[in-house]
Amino acid sequence: MDNWVEAAKAVINFEKSLQIGSEVYAMWTNCYRYRCIKAKIVKINNKSFMVELIEAKDGYEIGTRINLPNFINPKWSTNNRVFTTEI
Repeated sequence: MDNWVEAAKAVINFEKSLQIGSEVYAMWTNCYRYRCIKAKIVKINNKSFMVELIEAKDGYEIGTRINLPNFINPKWSTNNRVFTTEI
């Protein structure tokens, strides 16, 4: 249980550190396909992040905007989120 709590705290702290212009990887699924594309944060809402793709990949163009949930949003999952570029 403690490991899960620590992991959740790490995700929340990471998300709190994000600012407009922060570069991240956007991860989501669409039509049963997993996507992971480099993006930048363009808007921060209470329960989500609006990202703009800065890499063209998998049929998506640079500049495409995608809304992704943050950790407190029930739609958040390990396949539907933003994460650091420092992997």
